[in-house]
Amino acid sequence: MSGKCNKERHKASNVEGVAIFLDVVPSHHNYVEAINPVAMQAKVAQSHFAAEDNLPNSVSVAFTAGVRLRSSSWSGGILVFDKVINNVGDGYNLSNGIFTAPTGGNYMFYVSIQSDSNNADIWIDIVLNGSSKARAIAEVFNSNVGYETGTNMVTLRLKQGGQVWIKHNHGKGYYTQLTDAPITTFSGFLI
Repeated sequence: MSGKCNKERHKASNVEGVAIFLDVVPSHHNYVEAINPVAMQAKVAQSHFAAEDNLPNSVSVAFTAGVRLRSSSWSGGILVFDKVINNVGDGYNLSNGIFTAPTGGNYMFYVSIQSDSNNADIWIDIVLNGSSKARAIAEVFNSNVGYETGTNMVTLRLKQGGQVWIKHNHGKGYYTQLTDAPITTFSGFLI
């Protein structure tokens, strides 16, 4: 025996237009077949959503933005993340803080905020087209602890042109550092 594993590729099925292949390994290696059910499920879902939204499977949308300057007084409105780290598909607008879906589909959004000082709580919402969908809370319970961080993540179904932003809910201020690596951030991507 040479020690090499000679696999054969066999088409097992065709689920919703996605060909599923099994890697069949010769039986003398004590393997029968290898299949990744999670990857198979993701490919089926990707194919289904692409067909439903009339999208090519290669559409890429992703962004991450952060704030460059801290604020001890911010207490209302949309939080504008003015440092763009990545903006594939140009959906995030750094002048108004709003992400506009360049294409319809399922998106994942994540926000992280750090309170500005030992005595300031801050609550923010992930908003879809004017409706709050998830909340992140950085709440200080003990003044000796210092800064607190609040995070949240949500998956949302957006139509092309749908908008998502981060808005103030309660408290005031947020913290970040004057570096190239912001602490308070907002991210999203097409699943």
